[in-house]
Amino acid sequence: MPISDQTLEHIKQSIRILDVIGDFVALKQRGNRGAFWGCCPFHEEKTPSFAVHPDRGFYKCFGCGKGGDAIAFLEEKKNCSFIEAMRYLSTKYGIPWEEKNFQNTKKSKEK
Repeated sequence: MPISDQTLEHIKQSIRILDVIGDFVALKQRGNRGAFWGCCPFHEEKTPSFAVHPDRGFYKCFGCGKGGDAIAFLEEKKNCSFIEAMRYLSTKYGIPWEEKNFQNTKKSKEK
């Protein structure tokens, strides 16, 4: 079930990392660089070391070292594949899921 390139791009263009991570982590803006901070969902901590940079589109935990974009966050947090993360995002943003149509190109073997 490969996703079509158009759907993939539409989903990627629609992603707002604060919205995605904010569904799982309470974030508060701190500092003058536009970063949002919260407690990391990947390890136990009392002091927030998990930063989300919406202008750059990535997150980074300074406690456990995990980081990446919204898709990588979903893959890690939900323990899912890339396709499952994209399907989650397509539902979240109301984007119809369109799959590629492949023709059967296998040639029958002659005996």
